[in-house]
Amino acid sequence: MTRPCPTCGAGVLEGTAYCPNCGQQLAPVPAEESAGTAERSNSTLSQEPSSVGLLGGGALAGVLAVLVLLAVGVLIYFSLIRQEPTDQQDGGAAPNNGSLGQLVQQQVGDFTLQDKMELPEDADAGADEALAISYVASDGTEVTNFLFGFSSSEKANLALHGQVQNAETEGYEQVGGGNITNPEGQEIGAWVELKKGGTTVMHWTNDKKYAVVAGPEDYVDEFYAAVSAYY
Repeated sequence: MTRPCPTCGAGVLEGTAYCPNCGQQLAPVPAEESAGTAERSNSTLSQEPSSVGLLGGGALAGVLAVLVLLAVGVLIYFSLIRQEPTDQQDGGAAPNNGSLGQLVQQQVGDFTLQDKMELPEDADAGADEALAISYVASDGTEVTNFLFGFSSSEKANLALHGQVQNAETEGYEQVGGGNITNPEGQEIGAWVELKKGGTTVMHWTNDKKYAVVAGPEDYVDEFYAAVSAYY
């Protein structure tokens, strides 16, 4: 600790007999004052880590709270869209009791099947069958695929156009579309591509089947080109 020189005002360390600036002889600091100064100093020092600790603890608590919320959100999300994995074979179509399940492949180009689940609520809404399917590319990028089966091609096309209209009201922009024909030149369905931000969604029909795939643009285009051989 320092104290001012009574003559020149320069700071002088306690216990120094003479001011190093002007040479003035300094009176010793009374023991009580010195002890009080030391006590106040120790008290201040003992309090500083406490305030820092409280600040650090609050920041840490905030970070932990954010992490907990994220973890809860992820758990809720997966509890809604995932089910227990189906038994899968090595290669070929993934097993499923419905006819749509027989079309689902373990490997579609660069994409590997991750999960598949039935959507009974969509079947109740008009589709005879409905599946939600998750695929992941070799670099870890995921695309989501939906597959619906209807009793007629007319119903499948109505479903496509209805979903496209709904998407456009949500801000998706149509960036492509057209008819789908078989090798004999017969029209068997239609396709529509929508985009919003970094997400691309491809809708298409093939006879009584209606399919959707969503994800990053390049991955959606690649998946569609590969999976169209199956549905």
